[in-house]
Formats: sequence, structure tokens, C-alpha cells
Amino acid sequence: MDTVCPQELHRLASALELSGDVLAKPTFSSDNGRFSGGVGNQHEAKSGDSTKANGPGNSINMEIAQGLKRVLFGSRPFLFCDEWSRSHLQWQHQRGQFPYGLFCPKDKSRGIVMVIQAHILKHLLFDNMDSQDNREQISSAMQVKPSELERRNTIISSLADILWRAGNATKAVVVIQHGSMLGPTRSELRRLEHLVSTLRTLEYNSYDQLWTCLKKRIDQFTNHEGGGILLFLYSLILSRSINKVENDLQGDTLLTHTDQCALPLISLTLTGSATPYLFNGDLVYDIKGQPLPEPLRGIKERCEIGLLLVERNRLLSKDKKQVGSMLKTPIFPIWITYLNGRYSILFCLNGNLNRDWRIEHCFTLHYFNGQSEQTKETKLTVDSRMCSFEAAPTISKHSEEKTIPLVEECILTRWSGAKVNWNGSLPLV
Repeated sequence: MDTVCPQELHRLASALELSGDVLAKPTFSSDNGRFSGGVGNQHEAKSGDSTKANGPGNSINMEIAQGLKRVLFGSRPFLFCDEWSRSHLQWQHQRGQFPYGLFCPKDKSRGIVMVIQAHILKHLLFDNMDSQDNREQISSAMQVKPSELERRNTIISSLADILWRAGNATKAVVVIQHGSMLGPTRSELRRLEHLVSTLRTLEYNSYDQLWTCLKKRIDQFTNHEGGGILLFLYSLILSRSINKVENDLQGDTLLTHTDQCALPLISLTLTGSATPYLFNGDLVYDIKGQPLPEPLRGIKERCEIGLLLVERNRLLSKDKKQVGSMLKTPIFPIWITYLNGRYSILFCLNGNLNRDWRIEHCFTLHYFNGQSEQTKETKLTVDSRMCSFEAAPTISKHSEEKTIPLVEECILTRWSGAKVNWNGSLPLV
């Protein structure tokens, strides 16, 4: 028998992705429907582990696939449209108007991409802006021009932040594809079986290991052939665990009946919990003061990234339209905006906006939606010096008459009665 030299053994180990890499080996417990187990390396791998033959990590089973279908679609068929299948993370041109921005899908998966974009802005704007002098030197978001390395690192950090939060800062699951994409099929069972045969899971119990994994595999989420957003969506759900997501949803689903990102999915990406209710704490009594059959669970703590909402089409119940201060006054002055079901972003370059009431007297917000029709920077000056906190009825009247842009109305839900100057820009939505 021929002797294999150490160099060939090393190359073979590298090809199997076992050379120095920490691989996750989650195990699935059928009694609670959750992943369990820790993080190991090649020395801890069991001889009977199927990952040696099938690639890194663990395959999922039909129970997990059916659980993903339930939280995403409920009783509807498990079928993603072409937009979801094609969606991936794609930067805008580095020399263009928005070098800090991602291209955003038109409709279906737009919400989850916008939340990732918000986290990218958090890192680009506030990770290295500790002094007031630095903040004052930046007067335009267009001056935020990250290098390719910075863009790569911030997108990795953004994905890691969201997954780590969903795993309650104790673990995270990364779902990767190990096989070809499925062609057209009418069989739901066939689609679920394909999910089982092609998806692999890697589980990590430390943020640093999670970050390293995403760095190594970021191409799976940015591949122009698509599928990256779906992989991230599955990672997000399994990081939280299917059982916990189902409990969070309180009867809702993560996608709307038109396959758009529902508010519970946005809540999951922002807070780590997939609650459909955006008010602070729990709602125990109805409007008549009677105890509810079960409390409606809202937002428990102040969020890093906020959310502002305007819904004129009456698609949401009154309870789901209530946005509490935990989301209205986030730690960083970045807000996801929900405008009649479409998602975009408002952000301020001054990190102290939500910390110093004097800054709120007059400040600038930047609007970004990642769409092709936005070709120039949109800056809105908000003057709240004449604000009256009794001005909410005026907003309601404007809402009914539809006399002001949705973006402006959204701002007024946070700074009621403020004057908004578009600075020559054409109002968007």
C-alpha cells in the first residue's frame, strides 16, 4: 500500500474543510423541536457523523422543514416566488450616489434587506465616531464611502448581530446550501424533500466563531445567482428556534398572504423575537378594561434600530399599528419605516439625536429605499421647536386626506407637529 505524505494529508483535510476550522455539530432533538449541542472541531467529530460524507455541519430533517413552512406560510403552500429565489445581498456601486447602500428587491423580500441595511449603517456611522468633532465633519451620508474591505466586514457584522440576537446572545445557527437549486415543481412534498437534502446547519456558541463562519461563507449570501436571502431567513428562524418563533407569533406568520415580509419578521430581525405587536411590554386588558384571554406580547426593551409605521390601507389591526417608545426612540438614530406595507430607512448622522433633546430641535434625516428610482440623496430637515405633542389628531386628518407624503407622515409619528423641509428633493412616497 502506498504511503501518503503529510503534505497530501493536509491538502486532503483542507478540501474536507477540517483544517483548523471550527465546525458546528448541532443535533436535533425530536422531543422539543430545537437544536442542541455545542461547537466542536475535527478531533471531536464522531466516526458515525454523516457530515463527513455530506459536507460540513448537519443536515435538516423533514420535521424542521415542515416547521419552517409553518412559521413562514402557515396553512398556505410552501412556495417562494421568483423574487425570493433570486434575492441576495448586493452592494450599490462604490463610486455611485450610495456607496454605503445595498440594492433592494422591489417588494417581497425588501423588509429583511432593509433591516440588514440598517445594521450596516449602524456600523459604518457609529462604530468609529466617538467624538463630536467627527460627527460634525460629516454633513452628508454621501461622504460615507467605505472601502471594499469595510463593506465586506460591515455586512458580515450585520448578519452576525441579527443572528446572535435571535439566539439570545448564546448561540446562532448558520444555514448553508450544499447542493443544487431546485427546478420548477408543483409538489410541496418534493420542495420540502429538496430542502432536507440540500440545506446544512452550522451552530455556534460564540459570536467570534459565528463571525468567522460568516466571513468564510459570505459568498453564499451574496451570490448573484440568488438564494442568499432565503439562507439568511432560515438561519434567522433556526437561531431563534422554530418552537420559540411559533410562540412569538401568537397565531401570525412571518410572511403576509402576498409573500411580503410581515411585521413579525421585522420584529424578529430587530429584537430577536417575532412578536406581531410593536407596543411596549404586554397588553393584558382590552379597550373596555376586560382581561384578554391571553396577553398580547409586545417589545420588551429598547432596540438598537427603531421602526416607524404609517398604514393608510387599514390592513393592520389597531393593536398592530401601535408603536411604542422602545422602537420609536432606539439607541441609534436609524429607523426602518413601514409605509403602507413597503419598507425603507430614515437615519441621522448624529448619534446623539435620541440622547439629547436639544439636538431634536432641528436636525436632518436621510431617507434611503435602495430602489432604482432614488438617484439622489434625500435630506429632510426636521424642525420640532414648535412641536405640540397634542398634534396627533392633525396627523390622523392628514392621513385620511392623503395630503402629505408617507415619509413625512411617518416622521410626524415620532415628532408630532414638526415641520419637515424636503430641501428641494421631490417627495418620495
